[in-house]
Amino acid sequence: MFSKTLGTLLLTLGLSTPLMAQVVEVPPSQTAWGYVNEEEKERFEQITAPFVSGEIGPMDPSNYENLRDCKEQPQYLEWLRLYREDPSSDTVAQLNIYTYLRQLNVLETRDCSCKGYNPPVDHTLELVADLPVDKPTGWIIKPKFYMDLRFKTRALAKAFCGGEF
Repeated sequence: MFSKTLGTLLLTLGLSTPLMAQVVEVPPSQTAWGYVNEEEKERFEQITAPFVSGEIGPMDPSNYENLRDCKEQPQYLEWLRLYREDPSSDTVAQLNIYTYLRQLNVLETRDCSCKGYNPPVDHTLELVADLPVDKPTGWIIKPKFYMDLRFKTRALAKAFCGGEF
């Protein structure tokens, strides 16, 4: 028997099973592993296509600033603080999505400076608001979709900027 406690634990760990959609009362397309934001997927593909095709190569290294030397957005710093206090699904989702958007912003603006690394947090909040929520706990379900995009954009941004993120 698949219990609600086990379902909550699996959701917290970011795992999914076919029965989980019944436990948390979200449609299968909205489960942690099945969730896809089609608009964001299209945006990602449009922005990254010239980098993937090789149409846009690495930038001049003299335009690179190390992210560690940049002042962070206050909201991002708050999410980090909350994550350190209690690494809940909500802060994990917020940090994953903001990190993805930070890297995508570098590619979209072709800016490897501190300005390029610090996009506004508004779009992060919009994307987080669209995420499915676990009914028993009220936590946002951590979507694999944004984790995958985060890793893809990191590789492209790192290659474009010629430095670490």
